[in-house]
Amino acid sequence: MAPATSLKVTRMHNLSNFIRKHVSRAFKIAFTVVFLVINTTLIIINTRYIQNTIESQNGALVQMIEHLLEETDHDTVITYLIHYGHTHRVFLSYRSLDGEHTYETATPPDDGADYRIFYEADHIADIEIDNAQSDLFMTNITYLIFINGSLIVIYFFGILYFDLHMRRQNEKILSDVERLRLKIKRTSHQPTFTFSDFHEVSEAFDAAYERLDNLRRSHKKTIQKLAHDIKTPLTIMDGIIEGMKEARIDPSSDQFGSLLEETDKINDLVTRIIEPSSETAARFSLSAAVDERLGAYRPLFERKAIDLDKDIEQGVMIHGVAEDIKRMLDHLLLNAYQHSESKSTIHITLDHERNLVIRDEGEGMDEKTLASLFEKKKTSRKGTGIGLMIVKEILDDHGATIDIESEKGKGTTIIIGFDS
Repeated sequence: MAPATSLKVTRMHNLSNFIRKHVSRAFKIAFTVVFLVINTTLIIINTRYIQNTIESQNGALVQMIEHLLEETDHDTVITYLIHYGHTHRVFLSYRSLDGEHTYETATPPDDGADYRIFYEADHIADIEIDNAQSDLFMTNITYLIFINGSLIVIYFFGILYFDLHMRRQNEKILSDVERLRLKIKRTSHQPTFTFSDFHEVSEAFDAAYERLDNLRRSHKKTIQKLAHDIKTPLTIMDGIIEGMKEARIDPSSDQFGSLLEETDKINDLVTRIIEPSSETAARFSLSAAVDERLGAYRPLFERKAIDLDKDIEQGVMIHGVAEDIKRMLDHLLLNAYQHSESKSTIHITLDHERNLVIRDEGEGMDEKTLASLFEKKKTSRKGTGIGLMIVKEILDDHGATIDIESEKGKGTTIIIGFDS
């Protein structure tokens, strides 16, 4: 048995729920922790301050008692303590070591602080002070209650404000996401985003879509070119086979060789789509290329009884890709064949100045059609759209020029000039 494969599953979150639950919860926890830290710190600092203040007051009371003992007696001290306990609202007890002088407030001290009373360096009495009900202690409690109440109100309204603010921001984010969704559906709406991050995503999407659209158009254009290129050898094969069927052409090794040659050309065109072309530019005979393609088209010309008037200077050499030049010749010869009437003449000349001229006596073109031949769209005139675009691209790649002269009802003349 094959071992089980462990798959790591990435958990997806709903954006709205994630912001509302996770982000909001994280902030509330952080806000609560900060609130508790501030409150605890305040209580600790305040408690320490009150303890120090009480300790200071108690120390001052002990010094006052010792001063009174130096100047007066225990009875005066007790009188003072009665007044002090009443005015400062503290619980206390006083006892001399000899036990003759004692005093205790109506409410005896409970777990108070014990202090020793000295007279001329002699320990003569003890006092216990309980500040549980002192004015300072009660004021401190009131102060802490007020501060904590204020902090709780601030905490409540802070959480409420944040929750409302997060909802508004959540709505803005979801609105931007919705705009992106509509944009992906390629609506005509051009959205304005609240957050710059979504604007950047939108621009990246536009760039990616443009690249994809260019690739799609390039692919479509390539397929159109392939279909048009394949159409040429198929037309030649059709002419040869039909000529054999009608007994106008004798089946011979030359004719079968022509068929095989056109079949190989179709295979080569298909290979160009599957694999990048490995053909390189080299110097070759343009004269031989023209003669070869004219020979391939001869069965088609005979099919319509078209005379071929050619004046091909031999030895005309150019630099380029021979197969591309032959494809260019195929498109021009096919156009001339398709737009020539039966029993007309096609004139072809090639001189040593590398000027190639193909002239037919066909239907010709009007000025509007002639002006739009090389636009990036197929014209309404059959056979003059994609084919001539392919011709133009090949000639541009070889640094050659093309001029077309035509008149409606009087034919078309194509003049091609090669530099080298």
